[in-house]
Amino acid sequence: MWGYKRILILLCFGFLLFAGLVLVTGEAEGQIIVDDDNGTWADYGTIQEAIDATGSNASVGQKRIRVYEGNYYESIDIDNNIWMKGNGSDLVLIEGPGNDYAVNVISDEVTIKGFTIVGNGSGIWTHGIYDDDYDDLEIIDTVITGSTDGIRYYNADRLKLTNCYIHNNSWNGVSLFQVNRARVNDCTFENNSRFGFSIDSTTLVNFTDTTFNYDSPSLDGSLEARTTTHWFENTDVNGLPVYYLTNSSDVSVPTSVGMVILANCADIDLDGFSTENTDTAISMHQCDWINVTNGTFKGVYRGIFIQTSENCTVADSYISGGGSSNIETEWAMSTVIRNCTIRDGLRGIVLYFRSHYTLIEGCTFTKNGITSIYVYFWCEYTTIQDSHIMWGTGDGIWVRDSYMSLIHNNTINNSWSDGIYVHQNSHNTTITNNTLRQNSDNGVRMMTGIEDCTISGNDFDDNTDQGIYGAASTSRLTITNNSVYEGSAQGIYLYSSDNGTIAWNEIFNNNAYGIELSSCSDMSIHHNNIVNNGGTGSQGADSSSTNLWDDDDSEGNYWSDWNGTGTYPIDGAGSAEDRYPLGNMTDNDAPEKVPEFTLMLTVVSTIALFAVFRRRR
Repeated sequence: MWGYKRILILLCFGFLLFAGLVLVTGEAEGQIIVDDDNGTWADYGTIQEAIDATGSNASVGQKRIRVYEGNYYESIDIDNNIWMKGNGSDLVLIEGPGNDYAVNVISDEVTIKGFTIVGNGSGIWTHGIYDDDYDDLEIIDTVITGSTDGIRYYNADRLKLTNCYIHNNSWNGVSLFQVNRARVNDCTFENNSRFGFSIDSTTLVNFTDTTFNYDSPSLDGSLEARTTTHWFENTDVNGLPVYYLTNSSDVSVPTSVGMVILANCADIDLDGFSTENTDTAISMHQCDWINVTNGTFKGVYRGIFIQTSENCTVADSYISGGGSSNIETEWAMSTVIRNCTIRDGLRGIVLYFRSHYTLIEGCTFTKNGITSIYVYFWCEYTTIQDSHIMWGTGDGIWVRDSYMSLIHNNTINNSWSDGIYVHQNSHNTTITNNTLRQNSDNGVRMMTGIEDCTISGNDFDDNTDQGIYGAASTSRLTITNNSVYEGSAQGIYLYSSDNGTIAWNEIFNNNAYGIELSSCSDMSIHHNNIVNNGGTGSQGADSSSTNLWDDDDSEGNYWSDWNGTGTYPIDGAGSAEDRYPLGNMTDNDAPEKVPEFTLMLTVVSTIALFAVFRRRR
């Protein structure tokens, strides 16, 4: 009996010894061993050497790589369908030494398990794991940090993440573009600077038992199928569940959630919903009649995102800390943003890519960065009115490549750049009855192919550069009935402009010329009160002889330094003159030449009435 027990003990001991030898020496069939100490028991000292060996030997078994404890400072290219396992994310580090990636996947059917991966490159984009156009990538028990995108997976099928910790990447934790099918299970995303998980033009992403801390998922893509095929189960943002609703209407959304995603929904009210320290609080895709009211959203990256949606309203809400934007629209129609406080964002509100008929009204903007309101890329019929913009570190309002914008009755002060910047082919912009005070550059700047724009009835006071600045092929500007006071440079300065009108303005006490034209042609300047401005010999300057400094009949401008007889000479190479200077100041009660303003109010009113009628039906 005792002999039998001894035999059993010896057999068990022998089995354990054999197993230990297999683990230490790596003699399991088909497994390549990597150790950074390059000991005699290991096959290779670098991971790339092991991967290259799998390519030179077609044996299926040799496509399994085991990586032992150590720090591997190398950027690796996986060009074979391998299974690569590290001895644990706390023991095995792969850190890319200044390249575009730490791990570049250029093969189908790759599994990566048990590592910490750091991009840490010197370029703008330094990915932890990069895969473009290769299918079936699986990542298990892995930490990914210190990269631009932790994982960038593009133009491929079937990504699977299990028990991964993806944190502190400077762009997205995971970025998917044109991907079909991804499964995310038991993962944590934390403190990635843009989004925890970016889903763009991608279908069938399933989240289970996943946590976002100071992070969130993000959906982009204009097609309905790309935003209504996902799944969120036991997934939370800062400890509160993700609320994902598709193809629904007349639903009451709970307020005790971490994030709201609506896709192809209609007639939904979100009243009193609040969240903090997330990327996107509310995301709408192909929705209609969504109303967000009385919300509080703090520490967001892109607080409210309205994409390919119509008739959505954000009102009476407080939104702060937008690392990208506090509110952003893309290809949206008839959006209303009313009576909101927008502060501390990189951009307060962004209207982007064919967002038409937007109304921003009665809002307060404080301490936003690049701009408080950015209207960009083919947006039409934007109205910004009755709002207060102050203490921004960039421009107050920036309109670029957009048409028929109305900026009316706003106060814009103490911007670190221009109060209003109209840029690059933004035609038919109307700027009326605004107060622009103490902005660090110009009150209004208009540049690069601007046509048929009107600046009328505004008060410019104590701006650091010009009150009004226009340059680089601006045509048919109408500048009337403005008060331009106390600027540190010219009151009005135009460069390379033509066929415009400057009339009925009050231009007082600016440090340089009241009006200066450089390389301009066919401009009409008349009935302005030009008082106590700087200049070399007069208060006006002109480099061309084709501009007319009077109404071509009998009246020019009032110049406070005119001697009362003869013409008034204009400084500059053009030898221009005001032929009919006025002896007394004009009262400047002439009708404002703002047909665009009247048209805009008519259009906006019609849209509002149509929306109310449709809603009541």
